[in-house]
Amino acid sequence: MKTLSISLLATCLIFGLTGCATQSRQPGFIDARMTPYLLKPGDQQVLIVVQLNDRFGTITRLEGVVKEDPTIVLPLNDDGRGSDTKANDGIWVGEVDVPFDAPPGEFDLEITAYNTNGERVLVRNEEEEVLPLVTNVQFVIRYPENE
Repeated sequence: MKTLSISLLATCLIFGLTGCATQSRQPGFIDARMTPYLLKPGDQQVLIVVQLNDRFGTITRLEGVVKEDPTIVLPLNDDGRGSDTKANDGIWVGEVDVPFDAPPGEFDLEITAYNTNGERVLVRNEEEEVLPLVTNVQFVIRYPENE
C-alpha cells in the first residue's frame, strides 16, 4: 500500500494530473479589490489592488475594462513603482482618478490576465472548461448629496 501511495504521488508530480493533491500549476486570482468602493466624481483617486498566484510567471500584463463602457481600460502594474511597493511580488496595482463627469450607477471592472504574446491567459475551471483568467470588481459612483 505504501508503495502504491508513493507511486501515485510521483505520477502526480511528474504529469500534474487533475485531481492530484498538489498545488495547482495554473495561475489564479487570490484577491481583487477597489478602494474606496463607493466613488464620488471629480474628487477621488481610486486604488485597484489584485493579488495573483502565478508560480511560473505566466502573466505579464493585467488590464481592467469597465464592462458598462469598454472604452475605459485601466492597466495594472507589478513593477515596484508608484503605489506598487515591490516589483514582481504578484500584487498588481492601478490608480485612477474618478472623472468629474463620471455617470452615477453600479459598475463592474473586469480584470483580465495576459501572457507575453499579448494573449489572454487560459485556465481550466472546476468543470474542466478552458476559459480566460478574469475576475470582476464591482464599484458604485454616486453624486454628493446637495446640502
